[in-house]
Amino acid sequence: MENENKKEIAKEFEVDYIYLESWIENLSYVRNICAHYGRLYGAKLTKTPKLYKEYLNQGISNNTIFASIINLKILANQEYYEKFYSDLLEIINKYGSVELKHLGFIEKWESIL
Repeated sequence: MENENKKEIAKEFEVDYIYLESWIENLSYVRNICAHYGRLYGAKLTKTPKLYKEYLNQGISNNTIFASIINLKILANQEYYEKFYSDLLEIINKYGSVELKHLGFIEKWESIL
C-alpha cells in the first residue's frame, strides 16, 4: 500500500501511519499465534508494535502481549474494548496463579488498560 493511502487511513484513528502499520502487523501476528495454538505466556514477540514514549517510559516492553493489548485499546471501538477488558479481568481472576509479568504486564497495569 502506498504511504499516502496509509496516511489517510491513519488519520481516521488520529495516529501516525508508522504507528498504525506496526500495530496492525503486531495484532495480525498475535492472531496467527493464537489461531495456530501458539504460546503467548512468556513469549517475546518478533513483530513488535511501536509504542508511545509515555508507555516506554513506564517500562513497558514492546515485544510482549501487554503491548499488543495497549494497541488493541487504542484501535478498538469503546464497546468492543470494554467487553474485551471485562473478559480479560475475568480470566485473570480465574487464573490467579498466573504471573502477569510473563505477559509483559507492569505493576500498575490497571491504570494503563
